[in-house]
Amino acid sequence: MTPGRVRVWRRRSPCLSCLRVVSWVDGANRLSFTRPEEDAAVPTKNPSEPFTRITVQEAKQMIEKGGVQFVDTRNPDEHAAGHAPGTVLIPHMSVMNRLSELERDKDVVMICKSGARSALACEFAAAGGLTRLYNVEGGHEAWEAAGYPMEK
Repeated sequence: MTPGRVRVWRRRSPCLSCLRVVSWVDGANRLSFTRPEEDAAVPTKNPSEPFTRITVQEAKQMIEKGGVQFVDTRNPDEHAAGHAPGTVLIPHMSVMNRLSELERDKDVVMICKSGARSALACEFAAAGGLTRLYNVEGGHEAWEAAGYPMEK
């Protein structure tokens, strides 16, 4: 690897966090990394992602302000078992076929169980031309852990 050039290899998985390169030490061939949860900069807009990562607290604030479409990207059985109030169910693998149901004039906040499927749904929505996309990190698990209401 040449000094001044850093190639970031990321691995997406529901159980592994993406790593973010924070520095390159010239001549020493060392990189230092942080995990997103170690950064204080949330919401996080990674230039390589077409969406912004937000916490459940930020999602709740956006929803309370209004002008947001809140989308549950889990499967119907998961949604039926309990979901954040006001969510519209559009499973992540249906996003491309249901793009017309996503509101282009609003911020679209997507949530799943842990944040992985909703991130993928954001990628699909971006491929369909949407730009105001937000992924709730931690998903419904973090929503419920924060003590926010759930409905059936």
